[in-house]
Amino acid sequence: MKPYAQLPTDNPEEYKHLVGLSKEDFQHLNSKLCVYIGEQKALSPLTRRGRKDSKLTTEDRLLPPPLSDPYKLGGGFWYQRVILP
Repeated sequence: MKPYAQLPTDNPEEYKHLVGLSKEDFQHLNSKLCVYIGEQKALSPLTRRGRKDSKLTTEDRLLPPPLSDPYKLGGGFWYQRVILP
């Protein structure tokens, strides 16, 4: 899938087809995820020692995997919720 910054934002139908959610819903989900991640980091700051921050933005982490290879390993959110039982 294209990075979030390269997705077409002018056509809502194409955006929903590529992402699976409307732009408003996707932004709402992203804001909730950012709040949740911030709360988890504040609760346990010692678990972050030695770890590097992800190079992917939260928007890119929320995007579904490319449809050409849906069983590719390492997918995160969509693989855990949609493909794997």
